[in-house]
Amino acid sequence: MTARLIFSGIPADAFIKSVQYSEKNHILFIGTDSKGLIVINENRVEPKRRSDINPRNRNSYYAQIELDNGNILTNEGDIIGNSREPVSLPFKGKFTFNISITQDSLLWFSTLEPDLGHSCLHKFNRISRRITRYPELRADGVIAVSGKENFFASINGIYKLEADSFITLVRSSVQLFNNPVTDFKEIEPGKLAVATCGGLFRFNIRENKLDTLLKKEAGCIRTIWKYKEYVFLGSYGSGFFIYKNGIFKKMPVDKNKYLLYTHCFIPDDFGYCWISTNRGLFKASLKELLEAYENDTRTVYYHYFGKKDGMDMTELNGGCTPCALQMKNKTISFPSMDGLLWVNPEKARPVLPEGGIYIDEFLVNGRNLPPDSLDQVYLPANTNEIYIRLGYAAWCNKENIYLDYQLNDTMNWKTISTNDDAVIRLVGLPSGKHLLRIRKLNGFGIDNYSYSEIRFTILTPWYKQWWFYLLILFAILGIASLYSQIRNKQLLKRERKLEQQVAEKTSELKEQNEILEKNNSIKTRLISIISHDIVTPLKFVTVAGKNLIEKRALMPEELQQETIREMTNTAQELQLLSTNILNWIKYQNENRRLAKETFSLNDMINQVIGVISSLAKQKKIRLVNTTDPDLKIHQYFEPLKILVYNLLTNAINFSEKGDIVISVKPAEGMVILSVSDEGVGMTAEQIKNVMADQFIISSNNIDNKKGNGLGYLIIKDLVKMMDARLVINSRKNEGTTVSVYVPDGLSG
Repeated sequence: MTARLIFSGIPADAFIKSVQYSEKNHILFIGTDSKGLIVINENRVEPKRRSDINPRNRNSYYAQIELDNGNILTNEGDIIGNSREPVSLPFKGKFTFNISITQDSLLWFSTLEPDLGHSCLHKFNRISRRITRYPELRADGVIAVSGKENFFASINGIYKLEADSFITLVRSSVQLFNNPVTDFKEIEPGKLAVATCGGLFRFNIRENKLDTLLKKEAGCIRTIWKYKEYVFLGSYGSGFFIYKNGIFKKMPVDKNKYLLYTHCFIPDDFGYCWISTNRGLFKASLKELLEAYENDTRTVYYHYFGKKDGMDMTELNGGCTPCALQMKNKTISFPSMDGLLWVNPEKARPVLPEGGIYIDEFLVNGRNLPPDSLDQVYLPANTNEIYIRLGYAAWCNKENIYLDYQLNDTMNWKTISTNDDAVIRLVGLPSGKHLLRIRKLNGFGIDNYSYSEIRFTILTPWYKQWWFYLLILFAILGIASLYSQIRNKQLLKRERKLEQQVAEKTSELKEQNEILEKNNSIKTRLISIISHDIVTPLKFVTVAGKNLIEKRALMPEELQQETIREMTNTAQELQLLSTNILNWIKYQNENRRLAKETFSLNDMINQVIGVISSLAKQKKIRLVNTTDPDLKIHQYFEPLKILVYNLLTNAINFSEKGDIVISVKPAEGMVILSVSDEGVGMTAEQIKNVMADQFIISSNNIDNKKGNGLGYLIIKDLVKMMDARLVINSRKNEGTTVSVYVPDGLSG
C-alpha cells in the first residue's frame, strides 16, 4: 500500500467519524463530529505554469507548439510541461500570436526582426532545420492549407507561399481587412475563410476573388473550425455561429452567457467539443450542437468547468493560432491569462446534474404548506403570492443547473435562476385551476430532462360566486325599473316640447331645401354652359392661334384673314356669354331687395343698342327703335335693361339679315315691350322647350345656330322677378317676336 497527498485542508482538530467515496462522481465525503461534512472534489483540469521566475516574460500566453518531449513552447518563449528530457528547439526567443505546422513538415511563425524594425513571417523546415525569412510579409498573419498548397493572410493581403518565395494574390496599398487576421482556414475545397474583427471574408483560390460572408455587425470573429460539412465560428461578444451551405445560424448559449465570448473549438475522441471562453471552459455534445442547427432548437447542455474543477484562472485566451492545442497524448492545452490549462478529455469526467426535482418550501401569502401534501392544493381566494423553493440532487457547479418552469402553458418555458436559491415566485394569479410544470436538464443528450408537476386551485372569492352575481342582477333590475318610471315621465314632457320644435324646424328645413334645390339647379346649368360653350370656343381660339403662328407662311392671305375673323367673332361671343353669366349670377336670386325707379324707356333702349350695335353691324343687321321718346315707366331699371340686352343679343344671334325692331306700347297698368327679327324662327315644340323652367338650349338646338339658352334663362328669371309675362310668337324661317308684358307703376 502506498499513500499520496491529495488534500491538506482538513482541520487538524476535526474528529472524523465516517468517510465515503463516490466512484461515479469522484467525490470524497468526510463526516466529522463537530466540523460538519467535508466534501473533496477531484480536480478535472490542471493549470500549468512555468517553473522558473522570468520577469522579462508575461504569464499570459497565446500561440503554442508541442515539442518532441511532450512539453509546450509558448509564444513568450517559455517551456511548460512535465518532461525533463532534453529537446532541441526549432528556434529561440518569442514569437507572435500565430504559429502553424503544415503537412510538408514546415513550421510557420512570425517574430520581431530588429534589423527590419517589424515582425515578418518565418518558415522552419523541421527536416533540414533551416529557417527562411519573408521580410516583405509584414505584420502578424495566419497560415491556411488547401490541398498541398500553403497560403498566408495578414492585414495587408493574401499570399500564396511557394518554396522560399511568395505570390501576392490580393493586396491593398493601405490595409486590406482594416483589422488583424485572427484565423484563416479552408471551409470548402478551394475556398478559404478569413476571420477578422471587421467581419468574415471568403477567398476563392481559383477565381482569385474575395467577398464578404459576415459583416462587422456580426461581431469580432476570432476562430474558425470545420467539422464535416459544418463550419463553427467563434466571436468576441456575439456568441458563436454555425455555417453550412451558405446559411449562418446563431447558436444558443449557456444561461450565464459566458459563451458570448467564444475563443476556441477543440473536439475530442468521444463525440464532444471543448469550447474556451474568457469566463471558463465548456464541454458540449457535437450531436446536440448539430441538432440545434438543423432543427433550430434553443436548448443545448453546456457543461461548465471553472474554479471548483481546479482552475486558478478562468479567463482563457483567444484570437491566436492555434487557439488551443491537442497534444499527442490527447491532452488539450488552452492558453490563459496566467499560464496554460490542461484538460484530459478521458479523465475530466464531469459531474452531471442528474436526479429529481424536490419542493423544499411552498409558501402561500407567507404561510408554509407541507411540501409532501401538494398533490391537490386548494388555496384561499385572497392568495396574492406563492413562493416555491426547489431542491435538486446534484454535486455539480451551479452553472450546470438548468431549471425552467411553465404555468398553464405548454409551449414556452421560463428560466429559474440558480445563482442563489432556486425559487419560483408567482404573484397575482387569478382564481381557478393551475398547473405548474418544472423541468431540470440532466446533462448531455437531446430532451434529457427530469420533470415535476404541482396542481393547485385558487378558490373563487365570495364576490365572484354565482349567487352574488345573481343578487347584483336583481338589484340592478330594481334600480333600472325605478329609474325607468321616473325617466319616462321626464321623456313624455320633453317629447311634447320636441314635437313642437320639430314642427318648426321642419318648416325651416323645407324652405332651406327649396333654396338648396334651386342653387343646385343653378350650379348644374352653369357647369353645362361653361363646360360646353366656353371651353370649346377657347380650344378653337387656342388651336387657330397656334396654327396661325406655326403655319402662317403656308397659309394664303385669305385663309389668314378668315381665321382672324373667326377668332374675333369667337372672342366676342365669349365676351357676351361671360357678361350674361355674370348678370345671371347677380340677378337669379329673387329674394334680393331692389328699388324701383322712373326712367325713359327710349333712353334705356338706346343705351343697350349702343353696346351691341357693333355686333349687329358685323352681320349687316339694322337695329330699329320705335319707342316713344316721352314714354316713361316706373320699374327696376337695371334688370329691365339686362332683359332688353338679352332679347336683342338673342335676336342678333339667330338672324343673318334684315331688321330687328324694338317697340314699346302702353297698355292698361303695363307696357308691352316687343323685339321682332327676321331670323331662323322656331317651331311650336322649340317654343315649348324654351318656355320650360329647367330647359337649356344647347349649341345645336335651333338649326345648328350657335347658342346656349342662357339668354332665355336670364330673360325668364328677370320676367319672374318683375312680375311680368313672356310671350313668344314665331314661325320657322319667318322670324320671331318676343313680347314682355311689364307692370308699370305709373300706369297703375
